[in-house]
Amino acid sequence: SYNIEGLGGVGTLAILELIGKRENIDVFCLQEMKWGIEADFTTTTGWRLVLFGKWHSPACCAFFIAPHLRPAVRGFLLTSDRVIAMTLHTVAGPLLIQNIHCESEDKSETKKLLVWKHARDANAYYPSAFGKIACGDFNARIHARKEHEQHVLGQWVPGRGLDYLLSLPHTVNRNSLIEFCFEFGFKHMNSLFNHQPEEKFTFRDLKTPLGTLFTAEGYAELDHCLANWKV
Repeated sequence: SYNIEGLGGVGTLAILELIGKRENIDVFCLQEMKWGIEADFTTTTGWRLVLFGKWHSPACCAFFIAPHLRPAVRGFLLTSDRVIAMTLHTVAGPLLIQNIHCESEDKSETKKLLVWKHARDANAYYPSAFGKIACGDFNARIHARKEHEQHVLGQWVPGRGLDYLLSLPHTVNRNSLIEFCFEFGFKHMNSLFNHQPEEKFTFRDLKTPLGTLFTAEGYAELDHCLANWKV
């Protein structure tokens, strides 16, 4: 999952192709395309870009699909310019992949909850999917694992701890993410692995200078990957 801050940069897709080849990536979930129109085309090297979004919407999302995966694609679903889904044919059964870009916590609660409604709608549209993956820019800072959350969160959660979490006035995206996991049987994959802080944080606070040590005071994990146990 990448927030690329616009598709208009020189060589953006070529860079993604190089990363995809180097890291053996099947599909990129891209956010903030800032493209403004829908598109579906194949590059000269065989990668397929499927882009959805309202006119001039900075939030529109896209799938960038590797050549070897293209034959497995069965269809796409757009529930909003912030939530898109793709189904793949696999040996085990249909696989649903969702690309989600949530509103930031400083937006209104109505706007934030609307994105989560659209994410729920996408899941409800594919009740027979054998496997489900949801990833993207959730704008959710988890900070810590509460006692009842061990069924959906692993033990390695980067953040500023439980006391800090309980002191926050706005945690709509965090709470919605946890509820989403419980409702659809997702597990938070990021927290299952004990990686170094620099490998887990996905966002640097604007007030944090480049080169600053990776601590929860200056960095955050806003991008997440969720998957059900069948994946």
